[in-house]
Amino acid sequence: MQMNLYKLFCAGCLSVLSLSVAEVKAQSTEIVPIVVPDAPDYPDWVSQDLPLWGGKALFPEPPDNMVREVYTEKGLIPEKCFRWIDGKEQLTLEISSYKLAERLNAKNEKKLVDGVVQRLAIIHGGYPSLSGGIQDSKGIKIYSLDIKTLKGQAYKAKLYFEGDQVLITSALMSSADVEVRKQAAYFLDHIVFNPLPGEIQPVISGDKKVNKVKAEEAWETLNTKDFYLQFPRYPVAQHKLVQQDSQRHKYFEWYMGDAERAVTYLLSLTPVELSGQEAFKEVLDKGIASSLAVTEGTELSRKNLDIFRYPGEEVVFKTQQQYFRVRYFCDGQYLYQLLVSGNEGSIYDASANRFLDGLRWR
Repeated sequence: MQMNLYKLFCAGCLSVLSLSVAEVKAQSTEIVPIVVPDAPDYPDWVSQDLPLWGGKALFPEPPDNMVREVYTEKGLIPEKCFRWIDGKEQLTLEISSYKLAERLNAKNEKKLVDGVVQRLAIIHGGYPSLSGGIQDSKGIKIYSLDIKTLKGQAYKAKLYFEGDQVLITSALMSSADVEVRKQAAYFLDHIVFNPLPGEIQPVISGDKKVNKVKAEEAWETLNTKDFYLQFPRYPVAQHKLVQQDSQRHKYFEWYMGDAERAVTYLLSLTPVELSGQEAFKEVLDKGIASSLAVTEGTELSRKNLDIFRYPGEEVVFKTQQQYFRVRYFCDGQYLYQLLVSGNEGSIYDASANRFLDGLRWR
């Protein structure tokens, strides 16, 4: 029943292409999979441990490590900083962290975040554009920041808040060179934090409790020329050709079922031609409505995802048998669908978060 329901859900999404399930099967044919073993964009970059939350970052070379002072409501406080500048001074990659004046909460979040943003805007001399405010699976609040400086530079950053700490990862670009922008994007997209919630377990050692971090399970990585994503085990691939507007388009799907936990993980790519956010919204709404109709499901929640590379939304709904948590992204060429289905608890657990947070474009 588990696998049949997920296939019904996929069939609903395909109805965006004005195809019935029978038509898809009749017109489908196996094609050469696009899954290829692909090396990282910058395999020689070095890993740098960060001072907060077990974080790690990648730099082209070992960065300079320094401590400087930053002014807050509590006066001057130390700020830890890692910085790398390329030989032509066209790109500066930096990670800094310091302690906020107070712990972040719902009442003071806007004030504290605005204070960090205003300080960066003053330093770089430009008008800030802030977006995000999404809490990730590790409880860290994430914002994205863009500043076009008065010097004609581009400043992009991600701000991470948790407790009374802030960590800022940034790329300052003095050139519009494609390689410079590619390196900046790669740097900002490859910040990771461990452990996941629940992975720190108190262990009794004599009269003291010691925090022991469990090793993260090894997952399999699905590599393609455009993106990569981890599954608990390597997924089954189903790649087809579907008819749309008198043309045949590729449709890609990978899924993995965990029979013991009754959980399914799915990634699919549906070809679309979109010209903007409104078109994406229209296609998404049709896909969700059709999926709910096919599965006879009830929508429970929906939220925008604006911290990723492309526009997206997350939808949670339930049927009589199970719950679905689905994320949609669109790059103008494909509608990406990431899905976890199971019981109510399993779609929010650490494995579900790890899967849904794991899609990375190259």
